[in-house]
Amino acid sequence: MSMKKNACRDLFFVVVLFAAPALSGQTTTSGTTSCLDENLVRRAMREEAFRLLAQKIDSEQDGSAGGFDYHIEQAYEKIKKRLPSDPLSAAELEAWLRQFLQNPKATENDREFQTLIDNFTLGMSLEIINTLQYECEQAEDLIAQVVKVEDEIKKTPHPDRETLDRALQRSDLGKKPAGIIKNNGRRWKVPAPGADDFSAFSTWKKNMTGRGADGDQRLIFDLGDRYRSRYPFLDEFMGHYRRLAETFRRAILQLNELLSAGGEPDAGDPD
Repeated sequence: MSMKKNACRDLFFVVVLFAAPALSGQTTTSGTTSCLDENLVRRAMREEAFRLLAQKIDSEQDGSAGGFDYHIEQAYEKIKKRLPSDPLSAAELEAWLRQFLQNPKATENDREFQTLIDNFTLGMSLEIINTLQYECEQAEDLIAQVVKVEDEIKKTPHPDRETLDRALQRSDLGKKPAGIIKNNGRRWKVPAPGADDFSAFSTWKKNMTGRGADGDQRLIFDLGDRYRSRYPFLDEFMGHYRRLAETFRRAILQLNELLSAGGEPDAGDPD
């Protein structure tokens, strides 16, 4: 997956979670578990729009303009002739513009400005929501595949490693996840103490898929960190994704214990 500047590719993947007893949360329209508060994302991205607009205004004043999102560039064009002479922060800029945006007799420029800000907010929100939701659903799908492999193995009296190999070959698991299952997650790593959220996420993802996170996704985590104090959508995602990783690990440990026991699973969950 690749990302353009200030955004990541719009991705969405519908999956069903067969076994994740540790999980709880909102349910999306597709029936899957939502891994973050979408309203918090939208509120954060509206604030991001005005932060970038304030930066655009400052850059025009000091002659260093360039490299801004199309919607921000066009929004600036709609209001540049009415801007106050004193520099404004993002919050001050939004408050100042409210007098025009809430006016029943708003001009066409005002309405176009509002549409541009709304489109930026919607576009960024969708890309963040869909990308993070996809990551959760990918993990849920892996857990579901492990459960299907376990169910197949249970049908064989006294299953062994060859039984596991055959079940994995018939599954939809890729080569790397299948290898992780076969070696019982022996290379499982714990995020380093004090690791930033992106690094921790990448570690958990590699534990499950064999591949770390795309470096371009760091943009999303930077935005989440920027608005954490007011709109902590990233905290919710990180907690949910961590629980998914833990559920996946318990599933593969239980699967391998099933083989060790000759088809009789332990009564309790593995550590």
